[in-house]
Amino acid sequence: MKKPCLRVLTLAVVSLGALAPSQAPSPLRAGTPVTLCLTDASAAALRAARIELAAVAPATLVSENGHPCVRTALATGRIDPDLSGPAPAAGGGFAFHRGQQRATFEDLAGAATPDRTLVTSAVHHGRRIDVFSSPSAQLKLFLTKVSAADIPMNLTRTGAAALAKDFTTSPLPANSTVFTGTADFDVLNQVADLLSGE
Repeated sequence: MKKPCLRVLTLAVVSLGALAPSQAPSPLRAGTPVTLCLTDASAAALRAARIELAAVAPATLVSENGHPCVRTALATGRIDPDLSGPAPAAGGGFAFHRGQQRATFEDLAGAATPDRTLVTSAVHHGRRIDVFSSPSAQLKLFLTKVSAADIPMNLTRTGAAALAKDFTTSPLPANSTVFTGTADFDVLNQVADLLSGE
């Protein structure tokens, strides 16, 4: 085997070794966009209740393929290959409002449970609560990035209770898919540099 090929193979093995659960978690690049889009069903339920979606700065309200969305950005984060440990945190958040009534969820953060369910928490009335749960099966881990495309974000019972507190009754039932989440996080950039010879 030629030395250049041996070098690439060696680096590849070292790189894969870096993904072992026993190694330190991989940092995620701050500033990566994170987009949460209302599903058709949740948008219809909110319209029926005369409730509107709003963004909590620095997040912004955008539209994608006709869907109202909230776009924020990764503030801090790291990820372990087995999805354990602290997950990404994003700045800002989202709110639902109707007249003077308002339910605000800010300082979004993620974590994985022992059964590999992804949980999104937020601060609501000064207390951090678990708002959404998502299946980790749709989260794709690559050598240089973590990809999440249209991951369903299902409202927890705690999240539904928070909405009921602010609107008397929750416009969205527990376990319903409120948003789909999309993001691509860059990881292990130092390994990518080695493999590219930079």
